Amino acid sequence: MYNRLIIFLIRRKLGVKKYQDFRFKNQKARGYYYFDSFHLIKVIPDSICDVESGVSLNWLLSDECEIEFTIC
Repeated sequence: MYNRLIIFLIRRKLGVKKYQDFRFKNQKARGYYYFDSFHLIKVIPDSICDVESGVSLNWLLSDECEIEFTIC
């Protein structure tokens, strides 16, 4: 239950809706990210499946964390 609350609060801070694709501004990789109810998911374009992201909670809460929305 706490995981859902934490993910909700992070999404609210970043201004991202559930399943809305986004990238970090300083990201070098081609993939993009989205939030589901319990996780931050990383999508790699040439991969068969999506994986849980290894992005740090400290980075997500940092003022330096900026995102840009992808257009699909």
